[in-house]
Formats: sequence, structure tokens, C-alpha cells
Amino acid sequence: RLTACELELGARKQLIDALRRDAQARVVDLDGWMALPAFVPPNERRGLVLIDPPFEAKDEFERLARAFTEAFAKWPTGAYLLWYPVKTRRATDELARSVAAAAMSSRPAGKCLRLEFSVAPQEADAGLVSTGLLIVNPPWTLANELKIILPELEKPLGQGGAARFRLETPKA
Repeated sequence: RLTACELELGARKQLIDALRRDAQARVVDLDGWMALPAFVPPNERRGLVLIDPPFEAKDEFERLARAFTEAFAKWPTGAYLLWYPVKTRRATDELARSVAAAAMSSRPAGKCLRLEFSVAPQEADAGLVSTGLLIVNPPWTLANELKIILPELEKPLGQGGAARFRLETPKA
């Protein structure tokens, strides 16, 4: 079962078109920030929550941390995938600490992986060249698999050989 929340009309139409053949998928015209607490926990014991905010507001990193903490408190056994742009190291480090702290506070403690991938050096006028994922309660083999896969992606995805990745367990 998949529920995708999208407010932007063009993106929502693309999601509807991509998912139209899947009877278990639905796309709703809802603000994901408002829908997330309503949709967790799901009826299923296991599942994945993907949070991909627009990052248009200045407080999106804080909002993402708060939304995750609230959802995780209601459903600590769920897997969560939080996407973010790497804009400033301070903001991404604080987000990782907040998410890791929330995950570690559950019993049993949740696990958290931090993955960032850059296709070019970060320069003021370069645009978005680095993105990150925080993965809470990942499959137990994922970290080892990523250690094999990510180095192989650096060469084909890097611009001028400048790709790099970061894979770690963030500290709370």
C-alpha cells in the first residue's frame, strides 16, 4: 500500500500517471506535513515512510526533525527515509543529531544511517550538488551494501572526477 501526498499540481499529476496501474497506490492532494501524523502508524506492522520536503522555507530542516520525531514516537518500528539538500554543514549536522537522538530514545533503540553524495565540489554558484538521506531502522545489510555500491557510483556520477560520498552512523 502506498499513499503519496503532493500539493504541487504538476508533480501530483506525474505521480498519478506513474502509479495509475497500481491498485494499492493512491495520490492525495494533502500537505505531507499535516498528513504524516495522521498516517502513522499504518495498519501494517512494517513499512517505509519517505519524507521529501520542498525545502523552500527557511525552517525546513527544523520542521523535518520535528515531523520525524512526532511520527517516530507513534511508530518506532517503521523504517524512515528522510531526504535533504546539503546547503550548510551546520544545518545538516543538526538535523542528523536530532533524528539520531529521536531514534536512540526508543526502546529498543532505533538505528540511523547518514548518507550524503556529492557530484561536484560545493561552490556558491554551483547550485545543488550534494544531497543526503537519513535512514532510520534500515535493513540490517544496507550499510555494508552501500559501502560496496557507493564507490562504484562516484566515477560515473561525478563531474570532473569530483564525486564523493559520506556514510556514517550519526551521533545523537
